[in-house]
Amino acid sequence: MYSYSPKNGSEIAIDPNNVRINAAGTNMTVATYPAKEIDRGNTRPVYEPYRELTLGPGNRAKLEEIFKLEQKKLKKTKKSLKEAARKEKKNKQVAMA
Repeated sequence: MYSYSPKNGSEIAIDPNNVRINAAGTNMTVATYPAKEIDRGNTRPVYEPYRELTLGPGNRAKLEEIFKLEQKKLKKTKKSLKEAARKEKKNKQVAMA
């Protein structure tokens, strides 16, 4: 996928497989590279908020889908951590009795 940088307007390549979601699950950043850079192993990605990128409707839909999947993963992780903490607290109370 390609887009234009919101900072300087240059063309950038987007890697939809390399994303980060914030702890609250409200925003996602996507790894971007200069479009002219062919060998991505030599450059570090710049993470841009996906909502600020100028994308076509098809690409926007793909990123929205990725964002929803990442939100579900984060929610599931938080739920399992909360469940584990609850079980640990329950076991601690039983051991004290």
